[in-house]
Amino acid sequence: MQKQPKLRFQSNNLCEKSWQSYKIEDLIEYEQPTNYIVNSENYKTYGTPVLTANKSFIIGFTDENFGIYSKDEAIIFDDFTCDCKYVNFAFKIKSSAIKILTVKDRTTTSLRCFYEALRHKNFIPEGHNRHWISLIQEQDIQLPCFEEQQKIAEFFTALDEKIHSIENKLSLLDRTKKYFVNALLQKKLRFIKDNGSTYTDWVSCNVANIADVIGGGTPSTTDEAYWNGDINWFTPAEINSKYLIPSKRKISKLGLDNSSAKLLPKNSLLLTTRASLGLCSINSLDSFVCTNQGFQSLICKENAFHEFVYYMVTSDAFKKELKTKASGSTFLEVSSASLKSIKIEIPCYEEQIKIANFISQMDLKIELLVKQKKVFEKMKKAFMQRMFV
Repeated sequence: MQKQPKLRFQSNNLCEKSWQSYKIEDLIEYEQPTNYIVNSENYKTYGTPVLTANKSFIIGFTDENFGIYSKDEAIIFDDFTCDCKYVNFAFKIKSSAIKILTVKDRTTTSLRCFYEALRHKNFIPEGHNRHWISLIQEQDIQLPCFEEQQKIAEFFTALDEKIHSIENKLSLLDRTKKYFVNALLQKKLRFIKDNGSTYTDWVSCNVANIADVIGGGTPSTTDEAYWNGDINWFTPAEINSKYLIPSKRKISKLGLDNSSAKLLPKNSLLLTTRASLGLCSINSLDSFVCTNQGFQSLICKENAFHEFVYYMVTSDAFKKELKTKASGSTFLEVSSASLKSIKIEIPCYEEQIKIANFISQMDLKIELLVKQKKVFEKMKKAFMQRMFV
């Protein structure tokens, strides 16, 4: 008896029709990519998309007007990694490791449905081998009747279109935010006071004029009494968002007292200055935290609004300046003295707040879109688990 999925379409007695098992090679034919490989990897921002089957998918565009695959829909399959992508537009290929898959009979097999079923199979690559001929095409795959395949294809197409729409909005908002951050921090755009008057000129100073710079440290890992306490202790690998979340490891008061780690109050900026340069998070936790020696953290003075300083130190211009201050043979590092000496310009405190609040509103919209995208991705994954066998 053939396995049946947990979730099926109900119309036209589709549930009475069993899913059948097929050899993949009976349904799918492949074409080598030789005729469609891009000649030049000097990619453009326009033209025909150049594809790879991994997460990056579209790696650039080419103006080459020959060797373009334009035979309606296809699946590009990486013979080494088993990654695959469904494509329904004209394209060129980057790698000779790609196989181009199409259905043998479009009246009995939906390529889009087959693509989702193939992804559900989740083939694991076995070493650095070519897998389509030696492993995958000989495998069995379960599919429903053509009518149900079409409904499944339409359903997942709609989900993907929703995810793609969110991705487009995210991309536009990211570009918009980057423009405004650069324009505001370079004084190409200025806010005005609520009464319509202008703010005072920006003041030139050093980082040391707006913040205390505090280093970090690591307690001895051989003394258990220094660890598993209640003080959040961060490493650079944990700095991946605007605001902190609790650290993976915590140290005790004894560990703090017996190391060079220092307590950092709420609203401190944890700035990475060793190996990974320029990552930053704000301590939004209702407690003091500390870091290892991969940081030079900032405790803002009364003349500096921490949210504004966050956007300043994460700007392209400041990161570029950090790199010029870095030194080291094993890995690059920015010292406390070098960080303090970086020259900056800041507006008055009131204008700092307006700038930070404006950019923060865009961050909130970006965060909301990211959450929406994750919801739809989880939804798609859940449906795939229930709609295929």
